[in-house]
Amino acid sequence: MTLERQQEIFAEAAALSNEADRAAFLKKACGGDDALRLELEALLCAHGTASGFFPLIGSTEASQTSVAAEGPGTWVGRYRLLQKIGEGGMGDVFMAEQAEPMRRRVALKVIKLGMDTRAVVARFEAERQALALMEHPHIAKVLDGGATDSGRPYFVMELVRGVPITEYCDRNHLPLPDRLKLLIPVCQAIQHAHQKGIIHRDLKPSNVLVTLNDGVPHPTVIDFGIAKALHHRLTDKTLFTNFAEMIGTPAYMSPEQAEMSKLDVDTRSDVYSLGVLLYELLTGTTPHSGRQLLSAGFAEMQRIITQQDPPKPSSRASTLSADHRTAVANHRRVDQATLSRCLQGDLDWIVMRALEKDRTRRYQTVEDLAADIRRHLANEPVLAAAPSLGYQWSKFYRRHRGPVRMAIGMLAVLATAATLGVALAIQATRARSHARQAESLEREHRERATRERDTALQARAVAERERVRADEESAAARRASYASAMLLAQSSWEQDDASQIGRILQETAAYSDRGFEWYYWHRQTHLEAARFRGHSGPVTSIVFGDDGRWMVTAGHDGVARIWSVDPPKPAGRLLGHADWITAMALSPDAQLLATASKDQTVRIWDMETLREIRRWRGPRSAVWSVAFSPDGRRVAGGSLDDTVKVWDIHEDQEVLHLTGHRDAVLAVAYSPDGSTLASSGMDHTIRFWNASTGQESGSITNIEVSVNCLRYSANGRELAGGCSDGTLRIWNPKDGRPLSVLVGHRSSVSCVTPSARGRGWVSGSADGSVRLWDFEEDAYRATLRRQAASVESIAVSPDGRILASGAADGTVRLWHLSSHAEKFTLRGHRGRVWLINSSPDGHEVASAGDDGTVRLWDLQGKRERLILRDHRGAVCAAVYTPDGQRLLTAGEDGRIRIWSVADGRLLMQLKGHEGRVWMLGVSPDGSRLVSSGVDETIRVWGLADGRESLNLRGHTGVVWQATFSPDGSHIVSSGGDSTIRTWEADTGMAVRTLPGHVGGAIAAEVSPDGRWIASVGNDRALRLWDFQTGSLRYAASGHSMPITWLAFSPDGGRILTASTDRTIKLRDTIDGRELLTLARHPDEVWGSTFTADGRRIVAGCDTGDLVVWDSASEAEVAAFAGEGSHETLQPRSPAALDPSGTPMPNWLVLGPTTIEAGRSLREILDHPWIAGESEVRPRAGEIGRLLGRDYAWHPIETTDSVLDFGRRASPEGPASALLAVCYLQTPGSLSHLVLEVDIDQPAVVFLNGIEVHRSFPTCLQLTGEDLTHNRIAEIDLHAGINTLVLKMARDGGGWSEGLRASLRIRDAAGFPVPGLSAAPTAAGPP
Repeated sequence: MTLERQQEIFAEAAALSNEADRAAFLKKACGGDDALRLELEALLCAHGTASGFFPLIGSTEASQTSVAAEGPGTWVGRYRLLQKIGEGGMGDVFMAEQAEPMRRRVALKVIKLGMDTRAVVARFEAERQALALMEHPHIAKVLDGGATDSGRPYFVMELVRGVPITEYCDRNHLPLPDRLKLLIPVCQAIQHAHQKGIIHRDLKPSNVLVTLNDGVPHPTVIDFGIAKALHHRLTDKTLFTNFAEMIGTPAYMSPEQAEMSKLDVDTRSDVYSLGVLLYELLTGTTPHSGRQLLSAGFAEMQRIITQQDPPKPSSRASTLSADHRTAVANHRRVDQATLSRCLQGDLDWIVMRALEKDRTRRYQTVEDLAADIRRHLANEPVLAAAPSLGYQWSKFYRRHRGPVRMAIGMLAVLATAATLGVALAIQATRARSHARQAESLEREHRERATRERDTALQARAVAERERVRADEESAAARRASYASAMLLAQSSWEQDDASQIGRILQETAAYSDRGFEWYYWHRQTHLEAARFRGHSGPVTSIVFGDDGRWMVTAGHDGVARIWSVDPPKPAGRLLGHADWITAMALSPDAQLLATASKDQTVRIWDMETLREIRRWRGPRSAVWSVAFSPDGRRVAGGSLDDTVKVWDIHEDQEVLHLTGHRDAVLAVAYSPDGSTLASSGMDHTIRFWNASTGQESGSITNIEVSVNCLRYSANGRELAGGCSDGTLRIWNPKDGRPLSVLVGHRSSVSCVTPSARGRGWVSGSADGSVRLWDFEEDAYRATLRRQAASVESIAVSPDGRILASGAADGTVRLWHLSSHAEKFTLRGHRGRVWLINSSPDGHEVASAGDDGTVRLWDLQGKRERLILRDHRGAVCAAVYTPDGQRLLTAGEDGRIRIWSVADGRLLMQLKGHEGRVWMLGVSPDGSRLVSSGVDETIRVWGLADGRESLNLRGHTGVVWQATFSPDGSHIVSSGGDSTIRTWEADTGMAVRTLPGHVGGAIAAEVSPDGRWIASVGNDRALRLWDFQTGSLRYAASGHSMPITWLAFSPDGGRILTASTDRTIKLRDTIDGRELLTLARHPDEVWGSTFTADGRRIVAGCDTGDLVVWDSASEAEVAAFAGEGSHETLQPRSPAALDPSGTPMPNWLVLGPTTIEAGRSLREILDHPWIAGESEVRPRAGEIGRLLGRDYAWHPIETTDSVLDFGRRASPEGPASALLAVCYLQTPGSLSHLVLEVDIDQPAVVFLNGIEVHRSFPTCLQLTGEDLTHNRIAEIDLHAGINTLVLKMARDGGGWSEGLRASLRIRDAAGFPVPGLSAAPTAAGPP
């Protein structure tokens, strides 16, 4: 029916003064339209009581002021109406599009044509003001307002694309708990309105719309068209609800609204309406049928609402028709037979308390209703309860007051007519009195129970808050402790203390949020491929076979052992030397092995038959070094008698005898072309000899320290020498000019060899470290490998994949070089690398460079796979699509290019930006692209057709970066105006601006879980923002120069920042604590990123280099934890008996003695003081003969697992030696213990017959530095008796009273070893 016809009916009915005539007229005119009839009756009722201030609707005056209605296609202000999406009692709602200052879609509400009376205008203005007062995520926001050209007011709200809450719940078949949870935010929104002093007064399903945000339902309350203010005026316009005017929707209307009495409407009216909405969500119908209310007359409708109690939800559910009950049960995912039972109890009480006719018995606030719903969901007692009998009787009396009074009167007449009636009346009175007393007691009990329940609930809430706070504080403490541990690991690495890092990793292994930094340190400290044990003393020499599949090791035990490298196992032995093997050399064809020994011989072995085929007697002292000529015909040996001898293998004789050194010759080496033989020694010189004639051809004499070892580079252009001052020195062998002095070792360098790539060296030192020196950018850069004992020998396999190191503790370790490098460099770009992005599978990265190219790098093969050339000028951005099939690039020429990743074909070009495009981002579903540039715009493109769909403006300077949020709903941008901005990705509407940076916001990223926005700028600060609220969580600094880029780790737990200070820093996302600094980049660091698997960090530098930092995988960590090292040929387990069968007590024997003059310190220590001292159990009976005087057995008690020998020393003669034998007892076998040695004199330590420590390097050169303070060795203890032998020597002066000589035994974590003792177990010596 048209509006004009409605106005005509109203005017004609208003002219009829007789109520019966008017009712008959309306029934006929409305033609069965009950809703229209009810609306007209309400209007006529209001009209009858109005003062006549406003003109009648439909009057001539109103008609004359009418104008053409707005409709789709017309403009209202700056909004173009698209379509009509709703209609209320006084206004029409349109979907409109805003053109400027930003393009977005909104909801626009304007007063209906012909309804713009003064009262309606005032009410319309009130709705706008009511919405403007509120700011809540579940209440529609007011964006704008004004008046149309015809003067009719309108206002603009956010567009809510939702469906009514009841329709959403039924359509998605939400079970009862989910429906209750969905109502809670609606209650919170209404409570917010009440706190702002606003009553909605028209809550119903169509005014609560549900949308989906990230798949989560989000209810929004709309239409405050008849809202009422409690404490203030909503508008300055006249706003007056006429006396007896009914406001609201009848089915959801509270009794006080329907009653239209002098009783004012307050917030409890909305509680009633929410109770009706809850009733409908539970049962699928309202408490009073809407059809029943509309079909009844106005007065009857008022009576039903104000007096008639609705059935409980459980009762209503049981009385539904079969079809209706089946549908309701299916929509709630319950069986129709149990539907009623599900509603009984709490839900009945909650709903019926909200629907109380007496508003004093309802929930007093909406929050009380929501709290009871939450209690029900948490299976806690609810505050609502079933009404008492007394209350039910009072309600019955109020509804049937007349009949009840008549009945009472009749009873009174009958009572006065008979004595029995009087007695019964008295009895009834007493019963009523008792009932009142019982009701009073019941009420008191109920109130007391309620108070107790509330107190318990409050206590529980407080306890829960305390628990949450304690959990948060505990988590923060764990994060702080972990961060401190990681910084300590960094400091330990810089101090070459790998064992400390190992302990830190062990202590933090259980931390659940460990990240890249932990796995990075694990990789640096767990690099062993295998470990071999078989030698009973230091391993002095190692050589690899020509194919790298086997190697030979030799040492102080005089045995050369042959090992299979893969799989690691022993393969043979070469026996014959009577003393140490000091050095070995393999012939170029790997057929012959030369060994030099302290027994003054050089021997040649056939590696096919493992037989000795040559033996040459050297000088009068030990042969200390040996080398094959490149043609394999000659062998040179350097001796401690200051000479070099050369033998011809085929002639089997000495052919050269070279003299010139003034002290022991420690090293010899042939040049790669075989023309020159170089030698070095303790006389601080290097001498060069003609390899054919033996004539000295040159020398380097300006060396202030001994050169212990000597090797040529593969091209012969460099000669490297390891020196006693801990340096590795590089010379030009042609002219003797020094090229480099490499500093890093803390003790004498005992061995050196070229790296397989030919661009560096590997050196080993008495400080227990192996260093890999790579030549990069005109400088050597070192990577550290640590082990417990002094490193005596090293070798690199021919393919460069394996490094072998031999130590003073008798172990040989194999290290992976190819896969366990700290970092590697990829070179190709000329100039700055602006950006690096990882492919989705993490196997590849793309780099965009200043040279106009985009390069795709295979990280597994460490090679450049593709070069993309088409850009004119620098390329600033490169990003993969989520499927990894396409690569998007952009740069200085302003064009966006789309490439095939497989073959590098150019697929498409996108044009639109004016000037350089700085950044690109792809939506998670791969359908859209966002770009930003110097033209101050952000543009969104469709990847399928390449069309621009949005152009976002708001930044007042260059837009450095724009990217999608992980769910694709928002765009985050950063710009030269120092702001971070968020936008709706679908509409382009600006959401929030985050100020704070100074000098420009360079980059902004959203965490993978969508919780945080991280941003960096030229102010050197990293800021973390809450994505939902925009609040700043923290600002962290630490870089000394501007930050150029940031990235989240794939799991979101870490934030990476790159800087022009040449470093990358990793921080904990939650608290911003620094966890790791990656330095040693060749220049300023720009674009940097994590690979998709989180295992690598790739940094782009100003030099054009890509530096790739590696970490351990979970599989590698598990392998190290589970498999351990490959150990073979262990010494036999010691028995509890000495060789004679006598029980061995735990006693210490200690006795300083004088050694005959003329012996060197090396000879003193290597002299066999006790027969069988290198065996598991030394022959203690020889001690007295050795010392030449009475000796004493001293019991010793360990304190904190420390054995202190120094306090028992006494002054002796000019050359002294000290011997200690200690028997250690343990209840069981213990592996991977640490022996800490604190001795200030040359010393050797044996444990169970194996040398585990030596206090000075192989070269015999002792310097003034403290060589053995806090040195460590890795040891194992057997169950029962373990024998420890300590030998010390001093050259002159005897033993000072302050002699430092102690050993400390620790477990791998640095704690004392439980059960270890050295207390006596028997009286007297063995």
